[in-house]
Amino acid sequence: MCGSASGPLGWAVVVFVLGTLGVLAGLAAHCGDVDPGSAGTRGALTGAPYTVVAAFFVPSRWVRLGAVAALAAGVVYGGFVGPVQAQQRRHAVEVAQYRERPELLYIGATPSGRTRAGTWA
Repeated sequence: MCGSASGPLGWAVVVFVLGTLGVLAGLAAHCGDVDPGSAGTRGALTGAPYTVVAAFFVPSRWVRLGAVAALAAGVVYGGFVGPVQAQQRRHAVEVAQYRERPELLYIGATPSGRTRAGTWA
């Protein structure tokens, strides 16, 4: 793609557009309560979509295969593993709150028409 004079510009535009779509997909996953990790991890994840897209234009079959594997790993993590881990973290926080204050397990809203003692009003 870089063989002509306008080739490098076209390559850069394609990498930028597709990489930006990858970053936006990552942001959508983050808004879905997937923890992106530390600042270093977030920096790596921001550059990863651009790197993967650029790797698709490298003439080596092994590099392209690695890009496909990285893309598949990102989709699996963002679509399945990340949300499950976020749910487990929320559950662990909830359990920790109940361990701190066990009386929360017994406090609840009384159904309409019932008294706290369990009899009908």
